[in-house]
Amino acid sequence: MRVLIIGGSGFIGQYLSAALVEKQYCDVITTHRRDQNFHERKNDKGHFNIDLNQPGNSLKEMMCDVDVVVISIQPNHAHMRRIRLAIRSSRRVKKIVYLSTIMVYPDSDVAQDESTRPDVLTEYEMNKLQEEKIFETFVQDSDCVLCIARLGNVYGDVKDRGVVNYIINALLDGSVFTVNGEGSIVRDYIQIHDASMFLASLVTFKQAKKVSIYNVSNGKGHSINRLIEILESQTSLTLAVQRVPEKIEKHSVIGDSTVLIKLWQQRPLYNIKSGLRHTLKIYEGKYEKTV
Repeated sequence: MRVLIIGGSGFIGQYLSAALVEKQYCDVITTHRRDQNFHERKNDKGHFNIDLNQPGNSLKEMMCDVDVVVISIQPNHAHMRRIRLAIRSSRRVKKIVYLSTIMVYPDSDVAQDESTRPDVLTEYEMNKLQEEKIFETFVQDSDCVLCIARLGNVYGDVKDRGVVNYIINALLDGSVFTVNGEGSIVRDYIQIHDASMFLASLVTFKQAKKVSIYNVSNGKGHSINRLIEILESQTSLTLAVQRVPEKIEKHSVIGDSTVLIKLWQQRPLYNIKSGLRHTLKIYEGKYEKTV
């Protein structure tokens, strides 16, 4: 199976491409925006520069030779339009995997499953849900099936740009960590190794339904204060915290991952403590190299 990952040089894309090659034995092509006209083949993966802001036929040419397209980029309607046009030009693409977010679910202390009606609040949530709907409509008159993977808060590497990254960096370099409100916001955190394992399985899974939605999450919620507490205990360091007024956001969003767990008969390998401990070792290694 040949897989194209649009956004494959990003945090999630890199781990997913590695999992597809090592665990699923796929031939993987990734796009990125590094050097103009840059392309190479390394570690059984092809890497190509594609600027979705610029018109051209490079993406269409790639689509002619892949079976599955994974979309792992930030929401952008213009980019999605170019991707759809490129897919439509291909007779080979049979599956689209769109990486979305569990943040489209309502604010609730209860884990939400895939049947829950979305309730968006922020622009990011709204754009992700709109793109889900756009691709749902797109596949209805095509030979493709659509897999929507709604991700929890993925963490686990220095390329992460989420809250775990900011907390660990602040702890290790002694800087101040800024918290919106009281730090009671609850999110569902999934370690990148677990996320990439589940995503790789979804990419290669022979999907019967035209559109399928899966929560790729841990199924448990943790507050920012809890993350800080765990990381402080694992480092014996104390985080300097600055609290600022709350911003408009949901208080608690948790994804119910029962469907995915039953499908693959496997639970996430990491809970929040073991996942943070593993992640911390990666960051400590980075800081040791810079000393």
